[in-house]
Amino acid sequence: MLVIKNGRDIIKKKNIILSLMFSLLTMLITFYIIFRKHNINSIMNSLMNVNPIYILISLILVALYFICQGVYTKLIFKSLGRKYKVLKGSYYGMIEYLFSGITPSSSGGQPMVIYYMKKEKIPVKQSTIVMLVNTIFFKLFLVVGGIFILIFKPDYVFNTNSLITIFFFLGLGLDLFLTVFYSLFFYKQKLIRVIFMVTYKLYYKITNKNKDYKKRVNEILEQYNNEKMVILTHKKDVFKALLVTFLQRIFMCSVLYVIARGLGFNSISYFNMLLLQIFVQISIEAIFLPGGTGISEYVSSNMFVLVFGALSTTGMLLFRLLTFYIPILFIAILYVFMVIFKYKKHKN
Repeated sequence: MLVIKNGRDIIKKKNIILSLMFSLLTMLITFYIIFRKHNINSIMNSLMNVNPIYILISLILVALYFICQGVYTKLIFKSLGRKYKVLKGSYYGMIEYLFSGITPSSSGGQPMVIYYMKKEKIPVKQSTIVMLVNTIFFKLFLVVGGIFILIFKPDYVFNTNSLITIFFFLGLGLDLFLTVFYSLFFYKQKLIRVIFMVTYKLYYKITNKNKDYKKRVNEILEQYNNEKMVILTHKKDVFKALLVTFLQRIFMCSVLYVIARGLGFNSISYFNMLLLQIFVQISIEAIFLPGGTGISEYVSSNMFVLVFGALSTTGMLLFRLLTFYIPILFIAILYVFMVIFKYKKHKN
């Protein structure tokens, strides 16, 4: 559970720079491996032959992904009795995407959002609830998608690279565990208390810290209890937020289908392509690399062979460019611009 005491626990320039350097190094190694094994000219020719209309549609779907994040944020804050703008929620969704993409285990996104919301005088306990519910909904989407894959497309799981099969079950197991664990904060407070008591007691014993672990656990749980009760009394808004989150993820996963059409594969099934992208997402969940860089390219290039054949590398590069590298670059530029703008405004 994420508990923030002050901004310095979240945003440290040194940590951000190190994360960015590690992320860039991972990207460079990934692209080196890709282009070392494939003909660059052939890949570039394939990319140039893609109809620009499909590229535009893909970028619109990515934009809708961030708009949905803003709608979700507005709905959850509404259930907490606070008004919030969709545009601002979308911007913070971009911030989360950026810092999740450059930090190991995607661990930097949510703390950064909580930090900036705290500067807006939004209590940490409320912003944390917003992030927590979002995580539950996202993991739930992947669990439902994983079940659909096992029922309707088991060949994705069992007729592929055995290592990828292991990745899939590890990711699905992790998503299921986190969905259940985080949900316990809302419905099984006593069980969570026991789990936290045991965990903190063991942690303090191992680290030889002489602290009152019972007091620490009580502080954590009591901090979110009121917000938990408020959310549970606004089930309609929460259900709407769940639907928006599912729609948001479907928008992003639909990009793969659009790319396939752009490469000339006009007879493919939208449903199968949707499940294929969910399969890739689940398979990289348990691999703790910034933005899934490296592992995402490995799983995608192996799985996309089922659809793209000899163009699997082209399809993989298009998908990663449109859903990760281009958005990350755009958001990074926007973020730097906003930081400079706010600095000058504050200075004046």
